Amino acid sequence: MLAAGLWAATIVAFGFAAGLGGRPDRLAVGTLLASALLSTLVKDLQVDDLRWGVALVDALAFLLLTALATRYNRWWLIVAAGLQLVVVLTHVAAIGPGFIFNWTAVSIRWVTWLALLAASGTGAIEAHVIRRYRLESHPHA
Repeated sequence: MLAAGLWAATIVAFGFAAGLGGRPDRLAVGTLLASALLSTLVKDLQVDDLRWGVALVDALAFLLLTALATRYNRWWLIVAAGLQLVVVLTHVAAIGPGFIFNWTAVSIRWVTWLALLAASGTGAIEAHVIRRYRLESHPHA
């Protein structure tokens, strides 16, 4: 039930980002969706408590989001890259001497995903409003 609600929220937020945003927003949405889908495919690649397949996918998503954040002028991409770094660090914590409980790591990932959804939707709406404002203030440009 929770997973279905999370996917529904993902579709709505990413739909806003892809529909209202520009190319950088669509690239980021594609990165995050690919990360989510690939994670389900590699979730069984695990050594002890480290799900290295998912960790690798999350690390790649962090690198791609960081590249997008440095290339494009979108505040939400910086937020998304930072949140993705938090996700990567939950994997690192699983291999450290201080054991992180699995549900703690999963809860952190869910909360960061919800924050990513909020940032992507808000960022896309902002991009749309700015684009519309520019068109209305310079109708003949």
